[in-house]
Amino acid sequence: MTIIERAILAARAKAAKSAATATEPATTSPGTGRVMPLPRPTHEAPDHVVAFPRLDSGGSLVTEIADAKVYEQFRRLKRPLLQCAFGPLATPGTQTIMVTSPLQGAGKTFISSNLAYALALEKDRNVLLIDTDNANPTLTRQMGLTGHPGLYDLIGNTGLTPEAVVCRTDIPGLWVLPAGKTATDALELLNSHRCREIFHQLADRDPNGIVILDAPPLLITNEAPAVTALAGQFLLVVEAGVTPKSSVTRSLEILDMKKPVGLVLNKALSSGELGSYYPYSYPA
Repeated sequence: MTIIERAILAARAKAAKSAATATEPATTSPGTGRVMPLPRPTHEAPDHVVAFPRLDSGGSLVTEIADAKVYEQFRRLKRPLLQCAFGPLATPGTQTIMVTSPLQGAGKTFISSNLAYALALEKDRNVLLIDTDNANPTLTRQMGLTGHPGLYDLIGNTGLTPEAVVCRTDIPGLWVLPAGKTATDALELLNSHRCREIFHQLADRDPNGIVILDAPPLLITNEAPAVTALAGQFLLVVEAGVTPKSSVTRSLEILDMKKPVGLVLNKALSSGELGSYYPYSYPA
């Protein structure tokens, strides 16, 4: 039995015990009532189209031509996530997927970028990829959007609108919202009424959209647990042979076990860059 499987069993047992001893139901977070949709920009000028950097140019995106094997793994990875978001048992808010990891270096930005690309291939669905990692905005740097206003500017400035900060990429159906300014009060911004209001506004505008949150590592920053309240399902990225079992278990304890959770074993040598996908829990 692998460390992932052992961690899953331990977390399931703990979640079942907590559910059995609970005396009253948990309240639904205002930020998870509905999905964050894709805002439309106010202009379509070519100079406002951002090129999504491919792996060979220092980015994360793996195309079918670059590596067909990894590309196909992401196509398979998206299927259970789409089932949770739009299947017959889907619950409100599951169109927003938080991609995180226990520790740094597991490859969460690699996973979130390529997952967003794979999802953008779906017909009649738009994808909004948001960098919520204020401390280490890797996605923002890779996109060449350092200094561009983003999520934390949008939350902190009531004069900004989503159209002013969301960037259209050169991939049809894929949009990016960078992290924006480095905010010393990032935790307070994420927990603010303004943040919840923005998410509600986005939900009303594109209920069929998909949102990927490239989130900070769960065990490194205080902001990561706050981001969990904004997501309807989670994808935990584990680095093969590196991430300790204890870190996986602690991370699962932070996530809301009432929401769908999946684990990706990344950098597995036997399977290329992307390893196995472990479905942890789904709505009954």
